[in-house]
Amino acid sequence: MRLPDSFKRFFAWRDQLPAPVAVGLRAAFLALAPLLAFFLVEGAWRESFDDFQWAFLLPNVFLYALVLAVFYLLGQRSRVSIALYLAVFLVVGIAFHFVFEFKGQPILPADVLAAGTALSVGAGYSYQMDERLWATVTAFALYCIALFVLVPRRRMTLKGHGVCTALGVVALAATGAFFVNFDLDEGFDFRIENWMPGYSFAQYGTFLGFASLAQDVSVPVPAGYSADRAREILADAQERAVQAGETEALKEEAPVVIVVMNETFSDLSSLAGDNAAAFELPECRRIMAQSQEAGTALVSVLGGGTCNSEFEFLTGCSMALQGGGYYPYMYQEFSNAQTLPRYLASLGYETTAIHPNLASNWQRDRIYPEMGFDRFLSIDEFADAQLVRGNVRDLSAYEKVLQVIEGSDGPQFVFCITMANHSGYDDDVEAEFLEELTEGEDPALVEGLSQEQRVYSHLIRLADADLGQFVDQLDALSRPVALCFFGDHQPTVSEGLFAQATGETLDDARKQGDLARLASAYEVPYFVWQNAAMREGAGAAGGASGGETTGDAPAADEPTSLCYLQAQTLRAAGLPLSPFQELLLQTRTEYPLLNSFGFEKDGSWQQWGPADAEPRALNDYAVATYYQLYGQED
Repeated sequence: MRLPDSFKRFFAWRDQLPAPVAVGLRAAFLALAPLLAFFLVEGAWRESFDDFQWAFLLPNVFLYALVLAVFYLLGQRSRVSIALYLAVFLVVGIAFHFVFEFKGQPILPADVLAAGTALSVGAGYSYQMDERLWATVTAFALYCIALFVLVPRRRMTLKGHGVCTALGVVALAATGAFFVNFDLDEGFDFRIENWMPGYSFAQYGTFLGFASLAQDVSVPVPAGYSADRAREILADAQERAVQAGETEALKEEAPVVIVVMNETFSDLSSLAGDNAAAFELPECRRIMAQSQEAGTALVSVLGGGTCNSEFEFLTGCSMALQGGGYYPYMYQEFSNAQTLPRYLASLGYETTAIHPNLASNWQRDRIYPEMGFDRFLSIDEFADAQLVRGNVRDLSAYEKVLQVIEGSDGPQFVFCITMANHSGYDDDVEAEFLEELTEGEDPALVEGLSQEQRVYSHLIRLADADLGQFVDQLDALSRPVALCFFGDHQPTVSEGLFAQATGETLDDARKQGDLARLASAYEVPYFVWQNAAMREGAGAAGGASGGETTGDAPAADEPTSLCYLQAQTLRAAGLPLSPFQELLLQTRTEYPLLNSFGFEKDGSWQQWGPADAEPRALNDYAVATYYQLYGQED
């Protein structure tokens, strides 16, 4: 394509502009680039700048300028290097936009390492441009057009290229040294709240918030930690259990232990008002009424981050001890950690993990062997499974569990993570799915619900029905079985229902520091149940209060936190507990509600982290947990 002569004459005139004018134009565009980069990221995901504290504009622009210096110098001070720099932040802004839309939370440092997992499940979402994205794309396009039209080209000598490259390397090293050695939150006097990173990003800026969290990805050491003190705490917990007569010996016929972490399984009926019936879980409630322990469990994630829920259960470690924006599966090594599968293996159990998705998601193909699982059955084992929206139906996952336990007469531990309820809830598959599930259904059941809420309603009722069928199959088995069931987190669709029910959004609750109200968005159902063979055998295990319970007696509505649930499961299964599991139950007695943003005591919520020496019981728990996971070689 040939340019018109008028354009050629203009560009020739532009390239011959006096040096001061050319330098001034280039300087102006360079000065504007960090500000535009700030807008491309912030403008893509923010609805407004009302929450932004403008005193933090300069620190953010400074960080953007550091990156620009690297791009510009390594890019030989070319116009293309500036455009590429801005293109990178345009993509970052678009990514933040969709992650906020789907998860209600920002991209965090560990999300970058988990990009493969995100891509594998991202096809289930619907991606549409809105006015915010169009505004950022338009700003980027106009800037680039003006940059290439108005700024003269620069011709450099070989020596000039060498100087630019050398300066670029120096800029890269200096930028890296700055991020490693300069404590951003202390230096700029701000703090990212672990339980509300999205609002913190809105206050202080995305780049500043993200970089601050990236500086704190290591596991903090609890106040007063030492290996000796941890061993003393564990010995004391064991002694208290012995004195209370709460220790068990391994039974001759050890029960099968099954744990199901059901994707996005939650009871939203209390939030749905006139649509409560659309979210009711009759089978789950029936089973809870027959369980040894049941109620709501407090988790640390919302809308995503499944791996953190399974981490809490399998290790007994609350995410309160891990720091904000952190996924242990992406950073940690568990070969020496004292995990639930490793402990059960020490009791003679075969240990199997099941998840009908890619084995590489959240690095489970690495993590599970390190944790002590003998085998891991992933999506490759589900070639003939029933599918729901392209995901393996819960019933097929449960059939795989039954196949595993039927394959051996020895003690078995099976940890199953389902997939059918996974978001998003508005992709192109939904029309056929909805038509199939709504056949013969009363339209009034979901009247007034959004498309996403309707889809989730159908999914959760299907999951509930599959759960009931699975439990009935377990109840018919002749060998004793203990089943622990819980949801990994609530779906993002709960946010809209929360706002309708309470008159405020979750963001409002975060901004106000209303942890009690916020906690309701982090509750999921749980139960620990025994089948008939186990109930009719040696008698039911102690319930939540430690007393005798019959299989027909309804369990108390006992709140708990996911970090305690492994110990509750083993107690209900009548298995001996390790000193650490005894400590979990003792800590739960005082602080039943504990997650990444705080703890509840006597109806009052408080923030807490591993740097806090008080309350002493939580600090003891933190010290022992750190030892269990990281201190065994001290």
